Amino acid sequence: MESLALAALIVGGPALYGGPIAFLLSVFQPQKMSRFRRWSIWILAVLAMISGAYLLFVAINDGFGFGNIGVIGFLGLLTGTGAIRRMLRLRELS
Repeated sequence: MESLALAALIVGGPALYGGPIAFLLSVFQPQKMSRFRRWSIWILAVLAMISGAYLLFVAINDGFGFGNIGVIGFLGLLTGTGAIRRMLRLRELS
């Protein structure tokens, strides 16, 4: 049972936590962004988008409808995309 919980955390964790953290890191004080913060935003956002797309695909093909897994996948995909869009917009402005 512990290995199942670990697998669920590895798949769902980046979508549930990584995407919103990346988006929040990209919102607060964008002028004072360090190189480490930029890289962490990119890494968290890409991982959130990958795991979110996977969870969304699994939820749609599961046959049980769009449940909690689909909502978590959509959250990760949406916030990861938002963080990357903000990073690209900040790159254009500077």
